[in-house]
Amino acid sequence: MAYISVLKAAIAKYGKEPQWRQLQEECAELIAAVNRFMRKREAALDNLIEEVADVEIMLKQARLLIGNDDLVDAAVEKKIKRLRERLEGRQVH
Repeated sequence: MAYISVLKAAIAKYGKEPQWRQLQEECAELIAAVNRFMRKREAALDNLIEEVADVEIMLKQARLLIGNDDLVDAAVEKKIKRLRERLEGRQVH
């Protein structure tokens, strides 16, 4: 994936801790965008789309910072399985 080199370059240039803080900031901005969207504010959808994109980019960087996609993928699969079980009405522990 061509964008990975760009994400790695951002981590190298700005540093790991600043990129974690950037993820925090982007998540906060997404929360605010969701709130505006739910209140049906003007141009809220456009802003929501931009913030979702920002968070997705930062989450890709987070995977690089964690350094083990397999662990993240396993956690995602576990959570999807649990959600599926809840949707099917099965008890989840």
